[in-house]
Amino acid sequence: MVSLRYDRGPSVLTLICPYCSTQLADDFECLAPNHLDTLGCENTRCAQRFAYLIRECLKCGEESVFSWKVMPKPPEMSGLACQHCGAALNEADQET
Repeated sequence: MVSLRYDRGPSVLTLICPYCSTQLADDFECLAPNHLDTLGCENTRCAQRFAYLIRECLKCGEESVFSWKVMPKPPEMSGLACQHCGAALNEADQET
């Protein structure tokens, strides 16, 4: 799993390709939070598809971004923690 960066400047989520480390910015906030999905790397030399998840923390309200080379299994998902406050980001907490 590769944790992705959240740039504080203009509030842009930055995804990092787990294959080549290319940074992909979600400038227009098009990527849905709390939804596991796939994305293709924009680096033409890589162009690999990878899984990603943007998860909003219920404790601090910040978003954390994660990526994997393959779709993560439930044990991997249960161990996610907020990249800002360290709170657990488990599935049960995210359901409304």
